[in-house]
Amino acid sequence: MSKFDWKNPIYQEEEFVIWSPSTEGEPSHIKILDWDNVRTKDFGNGRKPSTFIETDKGWLRMDSIRLRRELVKHVGYFEVLILKRWCDMENTRATTYEIEKLVDVTGYDQINS
Repeated sequence: MSKFDWKNPIYQEEEFVIWSPSTEGEPSHIKILDWDNVRTKDFGNGRKPSTFIETDKGWLRMDSIRLRRELVKHVGYFEVLILKRWCDMENTRATTYEIEKLVDVTGYDQINS
């Protein structure tokens, strides 16, 4: 009879909600909650660990160098960003990103309700 490992540290971790933007260029309004709160998660599926940053929508996977090149332009900015992602589902390596400050696009730094 095998013994179940109840002390496995993975059971003590907080819930990790991953958020992914649209793949068709649809604008997503996000706020980065803490630019220094970047986490690396290993999901134990044999793939390399992934790196995430916390947004108001959940944790954004930022393994893509293209996404990081867009994010670095806004480091330290805590107001609303507009993130767009275009992804060819047949070749995900061709994914492109665009990030702009909401204020630069609309003149407002908050989304109007």
